Amino acid sequence: PRWVLFACLEAPVEGGRALLHSAEAVERELRRTAPDLLERMLRHGFSIETGFLDDAHPEKANNTFQSWQERFGTNDADEALRRAQAMTDEYDACWWGEARTLMTRITLTAKWPDARGVGQLRFPRVALDGPSARNGFRRFPLGNGEVLTAEEESRVREALLSTAEGLTMRRGDLVLFDNLRFGHSRESFNGERVVLVGMAGEVWDPAVSE
Repeated sequence: PRWVLFACLEAPVEGGRALLHSAEAVERELRRTAPDLLERMLRHGFSIETGFLDDAHPEKANNTFQSWQERFGTNDADEALRRAQAMTDEYDACWWGEARTLMTRITLTAKWPDARGVGQLRFPRVALDGPSARNGFRRFPLGNGEVLTAEEESRVREALLSTAEGLTMRRGDLVLFDNLRFGHSRESFNGERVVLVGMAGEVWDPAVSE
């Protein structure tokens, strides 16, 4: 989505700040602290691998993604794979992984142009935990399949955190931002936190073809 809106219905007792991350600031910080890593990102782009568990998998209740039966609207494994492979706007590769998990991958260019034609760095993702059934066996390699080392992941986290702009949301607050120019995250919190998220404006970008 091009635009993202946060609407705070209930603010937590403590913590839970909404954090915005400027793509330009993150790129500047990576160029300063990890220039070789940034150049590899720009050259190869980013991949996101996500698995859809079987609805009978014992970890399904702890997994936030749909089962492959739900996601692809069929209980037939062969048909589910065919439907996934036909979704070329969303996935460039699909395969069966362990424990009847339908794995998908999308590989995208490192930058996408904003309304001014200026390329904005896509936010390099890092996993807080290793791939597991609970997180859909998620991985975030570079577009050439190269997995970041622990040190490289640490450099990415440091770049994201050091450039974050924090906002404490109160009940009734609205936050609207350009999803091309800013990424988002949040801090941990105590108490109830209810924030509705609205999205608008589809943005498509060609996949990396190397």
